[in-house]
Amino acid sequence: MHIMLVKINSATPYGLEAQAISVEVNIASRGLPGFDIIGLPSKTVDESKHRIKTALINLKIDFPYNKKITVNLAPADIPKIGSFYDLPIAVGIICLLKAINPPSKSLFFGELSLDGDLRHTKGAFLLGLFAKEGFYDSVYVPMSNAREVSSIPGIKVFPVENFFQVYEHLLNIRKIKPFLGESFQAELSTELNSGRKGDSVKLAEPKHLLGDCNSSAVDFSDIIGQESAKRSLELAAAGGHNFIMMGPPGVGKTLLSQAFCSILPPLSLKESLEVTKIFSAGGYIPPNGSLIRERPFRAPHHSISYAGMVGGGTIPRPGEISLAHRGVLFMDEFPEFPSNIIEMLRQPLESGYITISRGVGSFKFPCRFILLLALNPCPCGYFGHSKKECICSPGQIRRYRKKVSGPILDRVDLFTTLSSFGEGDYSFEKVNPFVEKKNTSSFACAETLTKRETSGEVSKRVIKARKIQEKRFEKFGIFCNSEMNNSQTLEFCNLDSAEKTFLDKAASCYGLSARAYFKTIKISRTIADLAGEDRILKEHLAEALQHRVRDFD
Repeated sequence: MHIMLVKINSATPYGLEAQAISVEVNIASRGLPGFDIIGLPSKTVDESKHRIKTALINLKIDFPYNKKITVNLAPADIPKIGSFYDLPIAVGIICLLKAINPPSKSLFFGELSLDGDLRHTKGAFLLGLFAKEGFYDSVYVPMSNAREVSSIPGIKVFPVENFFQVYEHLLNIRKIKPFLGESFQAELSTELNSGRKGDSVKLAEPKHLLGDCNSSAVDFSDIIGQESAKRSLELAAAGGHNFIMMGPPGVGKTLLSQAFCSILPPLSLKESLEVTKIFSAGGYIPPNGSLIRERPFRAPHHSISYAGMVGGGTIPRPGEISLAHRGVLFMDEFPEFPSNIIEMLRQPLESGYITISRGVGSFKFPCRFILLLALNPCPCGYFGHSKKECICSPGQIRRYRKKVSGPILDRVDLFTTLSSFGEGDYSFEKVNPFVEKKNTSSFACAETLTKRETSGEVSKRVIKARKIQEKRFEKFGIFCNSEMNNSQTLEFCNLDSAEKTFLDKAASCYGLSARAYFKTIKISRTIADLAGEDRILKEHLAEALQHRVRDFD
């Protein structure tokens, strides 16, 4: 019996990492003809034999009908899910048929269509990182994934549009040219510890994703009034603090959340790599996408499932809380979310990650985001309204507010109550641009409009404060004040005796918990950074206490 065997290098996403997969292809000259795939393949993997066979036939490439083909995906104890193995299996068959030695330092992955074209494959960025860390020279990927993988310097990316290109490449008929990216920041090479010189690949312009912050941003100057909420949002953006706002329907809670995106600082390079890994693992990087440079903005509906929020699957994919990593998780109508989802937020908010355990292993996903909550004062939304009557019973209001438990409130840094339009200093007559003043041709809001800050002006202060924090925490691997632990808080937020006495009295008066006590110090540190002060002063502590979270009962 004549036996032929080759091994092709591939990989599969495994959480936020990639697992090496050796695709062993064996063709036996004798025995019953067949095509079998072993090694815990899923239905999708098992169906690849039909895609490969049909693709080779349609490309006029000889297929060994009368031989027994056995494909082993090793290691065999890891479940194989996805369509990544089409290309390496097909390459293995061609290498055996044409007696070609396969490239030993190359990685192959991609899904074949029936006409031989390669489809967009999720998880390509993770596999590219794995190739670099595993000292592979090159990767062969679908054309639509080439830009995504080429954002990783130090490896050659061969874009494949059709399998016939690979066929001619292996036979040295016509070589595939490596993909050349566009302009790439030199610091990424340092971030990834690039070892080879002369192979610098350049970064493509970011592809905007559904859910990034800039996709629906509203300028701060478009929002009339709600100055307290605007200040809270500035503090949240500058220090990475969680924020909750409560008010009746129509006061601008959703509009403020959209405006929040416009003042957030851009992702640093390290943050960008973290976010891109998560989106790649979830399959959310679109064709021809690249490194993600915009902060994610996730706004799940309150009907979302637990698995959709946390993440799930046989080999888990990241959920909404992980997709919001280094960005914003906006939960509108917060009490309407199921109680198990609300209480699930406790551990991620404290630790910044979530662990999902399955039979195949435990998977750890980062989820350090800014939590932005919006809720009404009662189910109907008009409790305490000056002009509209609340129709809720005391029991309904109590049950509604009880959904937001004390432990959750204790993990939120900033709180503000939004007033209805027409109340206080922002009456309709004062801000309506179409109401003319008597005895003048100017509009009533002309002066007000000129005084409202734009998002660009606020963003400059936020970025300046973030740069201060970046320099402060460069040795600790954190990015903003909210991420400080207690020892770091004591080190970088040292209070003088007068300020400490002031805070201790306030803590006793308001009944602050130990967590709330330290959160007040962190917020004060952010206020001082925005003011350009090295020390935390009484005025910073006093403002931080004004934004403290109150009980809803």
